[in-house]
Amino acid sequence: ISAMAAERPQATALVDVGGRRLTRDALLREVRALRAGLVAHGFRAGDRVLLSVRPGSVAVTLVLAVHDLGGVLLPMD
Repeated sequence: ISAMAAERPQATALVDVGGRRLTRDALLREVRALRAGLVAHGFRAGDRVLLSVRPGSVAVTLVLAVHDLGGVLLPMD
C-alpha cells in the first residue's frame, strides 16, 4: 500500500458498499492509525483478531492493518 500510495496518492483505492470512496493515501493513513491503535493495546505478531464488522472500508482497513502486523484474522458471519 505504501508504494502504491507514494506512486499515485490521489488514485482511488476502494469504494465500499456504502459508497465511501478512499484514495490510496487516505487508506494508508487509516491503516496506519488502526495499526497504531492495535499496537497501543498490546497487539503483537501472531495474535488473533476476530473480525465482526459489516463489509466495507472498515473491514478492508482492519484486514490490511492486521496483515501488516503479522496477525491472524478470524472473520465471523
